Amino acid sequence: MNKNCLPPLLRGVGTTAVLFATVYSVIVASGNVRTEQAHREALHAQEEAEAKAQPAELRELAALKVEVEDLRRSADEESIADEVIENPWFTWVGFLGTAIIASSFYAESFLRGRENT
Repeated sequence: MNKNCLPPLLRGVGTTAVLFATVYSVIVASGNVRTEQAHREALHAQEEAEAKAQPAELRELAALKVEVEDLRRSADEESIADEVIENPWFTWVGFLGTAIIASSFYAESFLRGRENT
């Protein structure tokens, strides 16, 4: 292997590692979001069931409590950054861009190696 082709090869390996780390983190993050949503839905259903078993005044207070908690959760959760990150186009374009960059480094390394032989 020629010294001239080593730097682009190392850049390609590094970019490929970044690509794999990104794919892994997106997979883990999407699994965590689904788990959190299922947990919230179960908790909400449990709170509603407990509220129905109580007298009318307590049910109204429990309903208000549930609404306030829903509002807090939605205020904490939703932002423009979250919507961008959850957008599948953003994810796939990011993957594609990183793959193109990595492949260009591999191609440069290959061409430099052929050039000097």
